[in-house]
Amino acid sequence: IQGMQHLDHVRQEDRAVILKEAPIEPMDEHTAREKTARERISQLIEKRDWKTMIQVVGEYPDLASSSSDKENSSFLGPGSNGNMLLHEVCKNDPTLVVIQALLKANGDATRTQGQWGYLPLHYACVSGASLAIIDALVKEYPESVSTAECIDKMLPLHIACKWGASEDILE
Repeated sequence: IQGMQHLDHVRQEDRAVILKEAPIEPMDEHTAREKTARERISQLIEKRDWKTMIQVVGEYPDLASSSSDKENSSFLGPGSNGNMLLHEVCKNDPTLVVIQALLKANGDATRTQGQWGYLPLHYACVSGASLAIIDALVKEYPESVSTAECIDKMLPLHIACKWGASEDILE
């Protein structure tokens, strides 16, 4: 904890008591609610609760611009390092409506390389997303179909073939 180096000599048990008593900055109601929403995001994805996800993103659109990293690993859950909300949703059999809500909140997420250098389109192809979802992602960022700057140097088309995408996706 920054600024707490002076506690290095204190026993672990005593340090816990001191830290509990350390003043906590008060949050306004909106910030507190956003923090709660941020903490629920990975659960909503896991449960595929897209209706609630759309409501949360509608109320807190900045969540669509946040990414998961070492400092913020609980935001999107394990295995999401570097990913944005759109990446994680694309991995989990989303509906077109939730994809549209995320694109409205942050269409630039389609251009962002997440974990392993994958774009949301790569993840959508892995997860067997519908043609409508693939079309929405490609419409937002047409160059994504020719992006292979990922760890395995695969185009989204290669991934779609590898994971058994339907013919309409491959066309």
